[in-house]
Amino acid sequence: MRIAGSGSSSGAYCDCIVIQDGKTTLVEVKSCKGTVLYVTSPVHKQLVTLQEVCKKYIAKPVLAIRFKNRGWKEIDLTEIPKKVEY
Repeated sequence: MRIAGSGSSSGAYCDCIVIQDGKTTLVEVKSCKGTVLYVTSPVHKQLVTLQEVCKKYIAKPVLAIRFKNRGWKEIDLTEIPKKVEY
């Protein structure tokens, strides 16, 4: 399920909700033109909020990054990285 306006709405904590085999995952999607995504302060704050919501509702927080013309990388957000390399 895609969540519309997740970056601009106060009640939308992620971009997608994935439910599979009885497990719920909240996914934040980012894109990157280069080979490294740097987690800036606003993104870090967004990911911390996502972690908190996941703890409250027993869901798994995931960061999915689309590296343009390269592919996708999924990061389990048990810890928030400072940067993610493709």
